[in-house]
Amino acid sequence: MPIRKSIIFGIAGLLILSILPLFVGRYVLLVFIIAYMHILLASSLRISLNAGQLNFGIPAFMAIGAYGSALLMMKLDVPWIVAFFAAGLLSALVSLIIGYPSLRLKGVYFLILTWGFVEVIRMLAIRWRELSGGPTGLFGVPPVSLAGIELTSRASQYYFVLFVMLVILFAQYRLEHSRFGLTLKSISQAEGLSETVGINTYRYKIFAFAVSSFFVGLTGSLY
Repeated sequence: MPIRKSIIFGIAGLLILSILPLFVGRYVLLVFIIAYMHILLASSLRISLNAGQLNFGIPAFMAIGAYGSALLMMKLDVPWIVAFFAAGLLSALVSLIIGYPSLRLKGVYFLILTWGFVEVIRMLAIRWRELSGGPTGLFGVPPVSLAGIELTSRASQYYFVLFVMLVILFAQYRLEHSRFGLTLKSISQAEGLSETVGINTYRYKIFAFAVSSFFVGLTGSLY
């Protein structure tokens, strides 16, 4: 019975969200778009949390994805869909470089390192004006274009971000309930016991860190 109620409430919620643009203005739609992006950030952080790692570096990887995809489109005329996935891959690559040494740390030391990484990215974004545009950011970023159709209206952007959010949330749900996701949970609950049964906890943590950063980079591209 509870499962049936969850399905009913879920379908009703999706119906309400799908007809929302018919009843609200541009500003309210923008608020919902930003809320959907924050949902993606929170769900992406959950992947690291399942491995027992609280990651303060989420804003940095979002910035890497955002600037990476924008610059690819502006400087190299890369199609949006290519820049979108490239943003995720770039964030994941940087996370591997950062995570390889940092994930050997535990507790507050890992938090301090990721926090420091955020400050490094923030200072680069502010001071490297030729690349990032400085405090004012980048102007003239091309709109999302799918099959030659540009998503310039607020309603089209709303539906697109809603669709991407649902797809990513479904992918993360399947990942969490896969063997990989269950292994991550075992590491967070009993890391020492996981190691005694032959699980390479360090490798799993790095992979979880990279997967989490990949989804954060995609969210940065949407932003």
